[in-house]
Amino acid sequence: MINRTGIKGLTQGLSSLAKRFLKAHRRGYREIVVYVVRDEEMGNINQAVFGREGPTDVITVPIELDPIEAEVFLDWEAISRNARIYGTDPEWELKFCLLHGLLHAMGWEDDTPPKRRKMLRVQEEFLSAYYGTSGK
Repeated sequence: MINRTGIKGLTQGLSSLAKRFLKAHRRGYREIVVYVVRDEEMGNINQAVFGREGPTDVITVPIELDPIEAEVFLDWEAISRNARIYGTDPEWELKFCLLHGLLHAMGWEDDTPPKRRKMLRVQEEFLSAYYGTSGK
């Protein structure tokens, strides 16, 4: 976990959550590097990877699927905005986005409404079981 936000303690517990999630999905991994960044850096990454302007909450750059090797970028500012919109705790939303990024690293896609709903349900169910809360 690489925290580029300057906010101390922000990534605490994310590594163990990621390992537990991957184990629950019976997926081995070689290396997954997670960066927590701010809007400006995420906007640059979004432009470089997808040719899209502006920040987004999570971007996964898969390198290898088996065992998993990937980079996951989480934008703390976008995630905090989403938390306000959805009425969730920002730290819970950060974990939610981490799981979303990990699912992409495992090869999951959310390019259709049914696929997106399934991904979101898996994230919600895992976090609810792991933390005993829905984030609200």
